[in-house]
Amino acid sequence: MRCIFCKTNSGASNSVEHIIPESLGNNEHVLPVGWVCDACNNYLSREVEKPFLDSPYGRYSRFSMRVPNKKGRVPYAVGFHPQSQTKIDLFYSADDGFSVGAAEGEDESRWVASLHSRMSGTLYIPSPDLPPADYTTSRFIGKVALEVLAHRCVEIPGLNDEVVDKPELDELRRYVRIGAPKFV
Repeated sequence: MRCIFCKTNSGASNSVEHIIPESLGNNEHVLPVGWVCDACNNYLSREVEKPFLDSPYGRYSRFSMRVPNKKGRVPYAVGFHPQSQTKIDLFYSADDGFSVGAAEGEDESRWVASLHSRMSGTLYIPSPDLPPADYTTSRFIGKVALEVLAHRCVEIPGLNDEVVDKPELDELRRYVRIGAPKFV
């Protein structure tokens, strides 16, 4: 068994690779132990999945769908209260529902005073329609694509070697694993 990303022997690996990250609610679509080595699994989690999940699109999507991370927390949404000129954070928890507060570093007293002085107001919560067509998104999609291909081959003996040895996949592998685009 060899890793589909770095091509090294992954027979001693211990972890399964989530094709769609657990932090997006996936517990079903995984590659068995060995298809992605532990080193690549850790790298992909830290350097490919995390930047995508921490992007405004990733955070808002997880917030709006109330998808908790591995620690059980739903990411907060960032917004703006124009009457007080204050950035705000909108939180969700299964126990308490929704709550809102001034973002860290903001003047909470100005925000609270504005709320008390008005009968109504506005909160703007930006919601990105699509993920940005950028480096972070393309690496994430490339990772998912290569793993989906591998997943289709899991049950067929010998196809791990086929995926690993396919030179047509090397540029994608390199881009996802190392992050070095051939053309910028």
